[in-house]
Amino acid sequence: MTERMTKYRWFWVWDFEKEERWLNEMAANGWTLVEVGYCSYTFEKTDDNEYTVRLEMHPFDEDYISFMEQTARRASWEDSTSFPISIQGSLISARSTR
Repeated sequence: MTERMTKYRWFWVWDFEKEERWLNEMAANGWTLVEVGYCSYTFEKTDDNEYTVRLEMHPFDEDYISFMEQTARRASWEDSTSFPISIQGSLISARSTR
């Protein structure tokens, strides 16, 4: 069974760089982001710490999420995941740097 951990953190929408830094520190320590909820982040422990997390701030848009998934496939990214989160319309994108 894969080890999972949920952390509860609050970040102001204008402080997204702090949130992004924290998510990348978690990734560097082997915790892969797998799910996002309101102020909650669920991670799975992996031996792989080669992920980069980027936050984008814009209104939720299904077409854009589809575009990101298609781009990931065309670029042959091993893994790319987008999680729409929060009432501010944030989008978290994580991709492997392998």
